[in-house]
Amino acid sequence: MYKKISSFNFASLRFNEDIDTQFKIFTNKFITEFENSILESFVFHASPLTYDERERDFLRKILKPSNVFPIELDRKTGLEILDILLTIKLEDYLRVPFNHSKNEEQKEKVTDLMSFEEYVGKKDKNSRDSLEKQMKELKIFEDGNFDRPPYFLLYRARNIVASRLKNRSYTIKALNKFVFKLKEGFELYLYDKIMADNLHCLDDNDKNSIYHRLENELLNGFLNDFRLGKTEEEGNKLVFEIKRKLEEASISERIKELMWSSYIKELERGKVDNLLVGWTRTFKEELEKNFLTLKVGNDVEDLEFHHFPLPVDSIKKILLAFIFKEDNFTELIQSAFQGIENVEKTKLINQLHEEYLQKNNFSVALCVKNIKTDENFLNSKLNPFITVMSNEMFKSWQYELYPNEGAKRLFLDNGGLENTTWFIVDDVQCAVSDTDQAYHVAREKLKNLLNFLFHFISREDQINYEIVDPYLIFNHDTKSWTMGRMLSPGIADPKNIDDLEIDLLKFTNNFFEVHSLERDLVIKAINCYIKICKTDDVEEKMQYQSEIFKILFQTHDIQELSTSCAIIVAGTNYDKNDVTYGEMRRWLIEDFHEFFYIADRKGFIPLKMQINERFMVFCKIIIRTILFNLIPINKDSQYSVKDVIEWILTINPNKDPIVRGNM
Repeated sequence: MYKKISSFNFASLRFNEDIDTQFKIFTNKFITEFENSILESFVFHASPLTYDERERDFLRKILKPSNVFPIELDRKTGLEILDILLTIKLEDYLRVPFNHSKNEEQKEKVTDLMSFEEYVGKKDKNSRDSLEKQMKELKIFEDGNFDRPPYFLLYRARNIVASRLKNRSYTIKALNKFVFKLKEGFELYLYDKIMADNLHCLDDNDKNSIYHRLENELLNGFLNDFRLGKTEEEGNKLVFEIKRKLEEASISERIKELMWSSYIKELERGKVDNLLVGWTRTFKEELEKNFLTLKVGNDVEDLEFHHFPLPVDSIKKILLAFIFKEDNFTELIQSAFQGIENVEKTKLINQLHEEYLQKNNFSVALCVKNIKTDENFLNSKLNPFITVMSNEMFKSWQYELYPNEGAKRLFLDNGGLENTTWFIVDDVQCAVSDTDQAYHVAREKLKNLLNFLFHFISREDQINYEIVDPYLIFNHDTKSWTMGRMLSPGIADPKNIDDLEIDLLKFTNNFFEVHSLERDLVIKAINCYIKICKTDDVEEKMQYQSEIFKILFQTHDIQELSTSCAIIVAGTNYDKNDVTYGEMRRWLIEDFHEFFYIADRKGFIPLKMQINERFMVFCKIIIRTILFNLIPINKDSQYSVKDVIEWILTINPNKDPIVRGNM
């Protein structure tokens, strides 16, 4: 809820929808087993000081652990992965087709709602007792309340897991990639299992048809490489000419003659990778032998196969399409799933963990503005892991780390910026491709050092250092370089006042003509919101969000804050009618209680990172609800935010089902 994720489908070689759905069902079963195994290893068998019995009971009832297999990950990595697995499930409930998103505004309203202005114009003072009663009804369920939509149950389960993580060893991006590769890898396990069990059953016609389908796909992929850098007309002409020459030279027939026996052998063994390597090597050799006789011009120069024209999984799908021709795919996929041993599942997880999450040693070079060094300054260590370098010394450092003389060398420098110095942060331990995490870890280490030094060498009003783009990362294990920017070019482009709409300018004029306490509170809240946008520190973001709610509702009482926020937010992005406003408000009150508990406390970084975006949306909803309803008619401060709360309770009482979507 409160976050839309649009889904797109791109054209690719794929199964029909029914087969694709079955593979997804069994791949998700594996992911659920992995989730259960992490829970069993690191939650249910953890110390009572880590998770209390009420939390464990909640997780058992929500996630319903079933089949488990051995987990060989460390506890922290396991919990970080579990956090991401539950978040992915949450986001699946938010995912909507792209065309649904575009047409969402065309939804019909069930009823016309009374505006806030109409409400205050005919407000019955005797109705206040009824509204107070509704407010008292809104209390958190003490028994966990399992009778609520899956999103809210998963949200609570995910937060229980994330709240026990003190920090992150991996970025969310890196963990999402690991889970994606895990799903992809397990689906390939299913492919291989089905092929190993069934390829020998294919008849001669099938084998011949498969050969020609593979040949056609690979040949087309090879020919399409020659289209690069040409217009469509030029590409078509060249491909037609090459294809004609290949046919005249009987290349396909020669390759089939050379490959057929090994093709049959590898096909029956289910060794598709061997088949592809052999076919590709033979095809390349035949092309090289006959290249001079083809005479198709200087455009055909590079016959190297740097990669297969089709991914291996696409080739396997071609084979599986013939195996599934009897429409028995559900039974075959289920049988393959049941045939994969737990030890194979553990092996796959370990293999992908090593490939994507294994820690590597990084050095990160950061450029700092308003600190200068002499160009002849020799590199000097400021602590065991941080070295300061002049611009010239930094270029020498890069030169020494390039892997060999033949490598293409692109050196980074300060781009002519004055008063800048390079700092090299060594011994940054992060996942092999998790350069975002390497940057953030290095940046935090450097900030801690610079803050410490500036405390001694600078007056308070002269602490003006700034870590600027770009930065450079070197992976000592893979000998690879990454250059990056914290801010993408163009993100801070100037805004044009001429682009402002007339209605917005009129509203702005009217807004600043109003003199009321509520107007001043909204201004303070918006200023606070801008501070959120300008910081990349998630702890600061959460503190500012908490401050916004306290400013607008003029209280520090957590129950009152949580209730007021929940009343405004409930139903603003929920268009089903399976729950009432009262139920939704109670669940949101629980979420806001948790928010206020962690917002003003240090720590809980992983949980704060997960819920930050959701509460940013809540801030916007609450600010704008007050701004667009209360301020325009509140000339003399005769109305307050409490009137807005009462108005919402009047038009959307606790007992009513949520059917309208947006207010």
